Amino acid sequence: MKNFNKVVSLNAMNANAYCNRGDVYKALNDFENAINDYTKSIYLNDNKVEAYRNRALSFVEIKDYENSIKDFTKAIKLNPNHANSYHNRGLSYIILKDMDSALKDAQKANALGNSKLLNLMKQKKLLVA
Repeated sequence: MKNFNKVVSLNAMNANAYCNRGDVYKALNDFENAINDYTKSIYLNDNKVEAYRNRALSFVEIKDYENSIKDFTKAIKLNPNHANSYHNRGLSYIILKDMDSALKDAQKANALGNSKLLNLMKQKKLLVA
């Protein structure tokens, strides 16, 4: 972590430095600090799709599903062909009991090659009739 802190201190305006340190915090299950670093990364570069995706995953870990959906939505706008963003947003929708939105994301993820969420919804009988 010392090396990442040094990189950030030497590159305080570098979005990648904050995003990378955020990845380390996330790996250490320090989600609050991860979210803070991803937020700083996004502030410096609001097109940094990895920062949105990883901040969304960090929000999931602290059970802030509304903000995870917002960040996955932004990540999808930046990269509409990333199946895992639809998959993960769909999981957040399921937790919030928005099955219509979850199904749309499951279908889009499936079309992009990730069938896990659609299969889960079928297995758990979560599909809207």
